[in-house]
Amino acid sequence: MEDIDYAGVTFRVLDPVSLLKSKAANVRDLDQIGPPPRHDRAHLELIARCLPLYLRRLHAGALANPTVQGAAARVFSRAFETLLHRPTARTLHEVGIPRVNLMPVEFQQSSIEKIRTAYAWHWPRLQST
Repeated sequence: MEDIDYAGVTFRVLDPVSLLKSKAANVRDLDQIGPPPRHDRAHLELIARCLPLYLRRLHAGALANPTVQGAAARVFSRAFETLLHRPTARTLHEVGIPRVNLMPVEFQQSSIEKIRTAYAWHWPRLQST
């Protein structure tokens, strides 16, 4: 979840990691034909395109503000855990979305130690499954 402030109001919204997992579950578990027809697969494909951009933005923000580096690292770890979650991984594979493309490879060398550690731990598992 993220808090978005707009026009003096704070909105709580799902972040792309949560959206990816929920849309993968919808593709897998809900009748997509309808009626009414659902568009979860298209949404999943769109979110998959957004996730690497979101992680890059998050990383840049953590570099600019070291006080949020721990929180950013937790999001990276949660992203890996989501991509390694077997039902989600299976759905992404069936839809044709390569999971390794969703985690920006350049952060293996992140100057943020906790993010680098998350990659050292999770990246080999993501590539092998």
